[in-house]
Amino acid sequence: MADPPNNRNVANNNQIAVVGGDNPPLGIPPVQARNRPIWDHLLPDLENLNPGIVTPEIQATQFELKPVMFNMLNSIGQFCGLTREDARQHLRLFIEVCDSFRQQGVHENVLRLKLFPYSLRDKARAWFNSIPSGSVESWDDLCRSFIIRYSSTVLTDKLRNDITSFHQTDDESMYEVCDRYKELFQKCPMHGFNEWTKVIMFYNGVNAPTRMMLDASANDTLLDKSAEEATEILDRLANNDYQFPSTRKGMTRRNVTAYELEPTDAISA
Repeated sequence: MADPPNNRNVANNNQIAVVGGDNPPLGIPPVQARNRPIWDHLLPDLENLNPGIVTPEIQATQFELKPVMFNMLNSIGQFCGLTREDARQHLRLFIEVCDSFRQQGVHENVLRLKLFPYSLRDKARAWFNSIPSGSVESWDDLCRSFIIRYSSTVLTDKLRNDITSFHQTDDESMYEVCDRYKELFQKCPMHGFNEWTKVIMFYNGVNAPTRMMLDASANDTLLDKSAEEATEILDRLANNDYQFPSTRKGMTRRNVTAYELEPTDAISA
């Protein structure tokens, strides 16, 4: 038995929608969509070309991204989205660049939102381009999405391991070893170590002469002090060593055995 005319039309319409594979574009009535050439269905969709960031309101009458801004971005390097890259460090350096510029009527976050895409490349830029249109409404939204996407547990585990396995090298002075130790924690803000634990790991990681100097400065042993007192001692010793260095790299003299000569002695001989 044949379908009623109305039902047959509905069925035919459904078949057309399935065969076409695409819903009618916004603003195009269903009848016009059925009359579209097949080629139009194969063309890229132009409805989702708007950027993921909602265009911020700018109060200034004139606003432009200046070439010097891009030059400074090149100096910090673009973020590629590799597992060995530090997303938090990239954000910190990027904010430093943006804070170097001020324009009346332009909020600092407006400049950050406008300039941030140019700090990305390769996989990171592809991720940015995939953000749904209008889903990012503020700088905080963008930072949160960026950190969530590129927080690498592999990198975090490596940074934590660098902290727990810290030790002073033979040619490191007091201020150099202190600076390197602090830098490890700056690279890994989610380290989770207490202040007193940080002092113990540093104390165990330095060589015997440095440990003796720390104890002498504490008038007994460094570990008898509180974490705050011990940190003050470390900072004071590092500053004094920088201002009045007692040793430098390459300044130590080798122990000469009976069978070898120093270069100057060999020349004299």
